Amino acid sequence: MQLSENIKMTNFHLTFLWIFPYNMGNNDRKGADPGMRKVDHNKQQKRESLLDSAFSLFIDNGFNKTSIADIVKNAGVAKGTFYLYFKDKYDIRNHLIAHKASQIFQAAYADLLRHPDIQDFEEQVLFITDNILDQFAANHSLVTLISKHLSWGFFKNSLTFSPFSDAPAIYTIY
Repeated sequence: MQLSENIKMTNFHLTFLWIFPYNMGNNDRKGADPGMRKVDHNKQQKRESLLDSAFSLFIDNGFNKTSIADIVKNAGVAKGTFYLYFKDKYDIRNHLIAHKASQIFQAAYADLLRHPDIQDFEEQVLFITDNILDQFAANHSLVTLISKHLSWGFFKNSLTFSPFSDAPAIYTIY
């Protein structure tokens, strides 16, 4: 992601980019990255289709009443395609929660970047928090999914996971 030159990099910005380094320049999931090959774009579309399908079925039918066969049928892909991206239903659920959380934070962060007047770290944190709460208020389905399926083990994993070999995990920093 390229930040405009007039935006000063604060601790908040650096922490956010370290936590969510992926897809920062492309929030339009349906649009192709200009540098992406067609094969890679097709793979991304299939994965996105599986995630979207799982989300709607988990909300409509519940996690326990949704099968992998239901997910692939709704996504319009073969069952074997599911296993190229996910180990099992629990794996897609965990990826889905991480994916949705990343989208929420990316949207909040993008909104913050449209407010260059907010420079104070505490104000930035409050702005992001308010934005996230507004997104949750507008999307009750997402709150339902996260509240039912976000476990401490999954959360702890995300805190102790280091996205890069030379970068420490969030837990070790704070």
